[in-house]
Amino acid sequence: MNETVSIESDADDQLIIRVPFTGSVKLRSILLKSGPGSETPTKLCVYANADSLDFDDITDAKVTQEFDVAQSREIGEYAVKAAKFSAVRSLTLFFPAAQGADNVRIYFLGFLGEYSEIKAQPVITLYEAQANPADHEKIRGLDGAQQAPGM
Repeated sequence: MNETVSIESDADDQLIIRVPFTGSVKLRSILLKSGPGSETPTKLCVYANADSLDFDDITDAKVTQEFDVAQSREIGEYAVKAAKFSAVRSLTLFFPAAQGADNVRIYFLGFLGEYSEIKAQPVITLYEAQANPADHEKIRGLDGAQQAPGM
């Protein structure tokens, strides 16, 4: 894997990455390669469908799932709880601290799951518990009176 391209926190060892999806994703796993050594994040906090989080309010927000990040030069796979990530439109990933360095470095970020397209228009359906005669046209030849056959 090419390690010349990476993303790095700039002011301190905290980093937020927001990933919007163009459809709905049933997420299974997050793939992460970070490091080296002390530039590896201590934790990965994942927030599903939380588009407006920033550094001021992310510590107060409820984490959807949290992972401890292992110090490794390989790509790590972090399996998510399927029930919490069944209809994801965006992910916010928060790395709160590095394992000793002044910055966090990420080389690779990937996702495993199933993508489904979101319909542009909602489906509008009308259900009638009981028919309302005023909503329907009358059938010609029927005036509501009973007629005997052959008359």
